Amino acid sequence: MSQPESSSVNDIAEVAAFRPVPRTGVIYVTVEAQKRGFSLDAPDWCNLGQGQPDTMTLPRAPDRVTKITVRPSDLDYAPVPGVWELREAVASLYNELFRRGMKSQ
Repeated sequence: MSQPESSSVNDIAEVAAFRPVPRTGVIYVTVEAQKRGFSLDAPDWCNLGQGQPDTMTLPRAPDRVTKITVRPSDLDYAPVPGVWELREAVASLYNELFRRGMKSQ
C-alpha cells in the first residue's frame, strides 16, 4: 500500500475563501506614519487611534484630568426616542444641507 503524498501550505496555489486585501484604515495609516518616523518610542509622535491611549506626559500640555463627576441620572441609556432638542437640531441641519427648497414630508 502506498503512502499518501503530504502537502504543505506552500503547495496550495490558491484558497478560494481568502484574497489579498490592500492596507486600509489603521494598518494603512500606521504603515504610512512609520515611513515618516513614527514609532511607539518616538517622543514627538502620539498615536491617537482607538485603544492607544497616550500614557506619557506631553510637554507644555495642560494637567491631565484624573477624575470626573458623573451624576447618577447620566449613568443610564438615553431615552429610546432620543433627546427631542438634539433630534430637532439634526433634522434642521439635514434640511438645511440636503433639502433646501423642498417641501416637508
